[in-house]
Amino acid sequence: MKYDLPRPHLSNSSYTLWRSSKEQFRKRYYENQEGFQTKETNFGKKIAKMLENGEFVNDKIIIYPNPEYRIYEELEPGLMLLGYLDSFDPETCSILEYKTGRLSNKGKVPWDNLKVRKQKQLVFYSLLSQLKHNKVNPKTTLQWIETELKDDTREFDGHILTAGKSKLSLTGKVETFEREIAQWEIDNLKEDILLAAKEITEDYKIWKNQQKNN
Repeated sequence: MKYDLPRPHLSNSSYTLWRSSKEQFRKRYYENQEGFQTKETNFGKKIAKMLENGEFVNDKIIIYPNPEYRIYEELEPGLMLLGYLDSFDPETCSILEYKTGRLSNKGKVPWDNLKVRKQKQLVFYSLLSQLKHNKVNPKTTLQWIETELKDDTREFDGHILTAGKSKLSLTGKVETFEREIAQWEIDNLKEDILLAAKEITEDYKIWKNQQKNN
């Protein structure tokens, strides 16, 4: 099949967005609208950059030899997959993903064993490892770096003043989750990515024809 995608590849985020909201996918990738940014996502990117540059100091953080490891491989002719792995060891094919997040207003954690088990990003990266290195390490790791909202305070004339807005900061808590990836999960994801790529190709063709006729 000849694929025709709005980008020359599929990433985990684009594949996931197609599966979760086709309307948002079209806005993001067909119309090139900016993706939705939050205080949390921007802070997460800041921490990821610090980890990549070796600026993050916390004895609980695991860092493999290659922070921000890029894999760009062909799934089948004409269909490329792209992934930026937070930390990766090519010798053992060990995959590590970092996530920042804070407790909900009801005190619920953003990550636990069940949520990690349901998450497909580690499966996507395992597929990339298989494509590039012809090897998969079934044991993957996700580290949750806890954040919290604190009032932005400043001292003035001997008094502590609240600036009227809160900012994200790290609590110092880091929790590590291990997840084992089975080959059947990788195979199932591969088939669904191929199906999604076909769906996007057909949908993108319809969208482009509509643009011509408008």
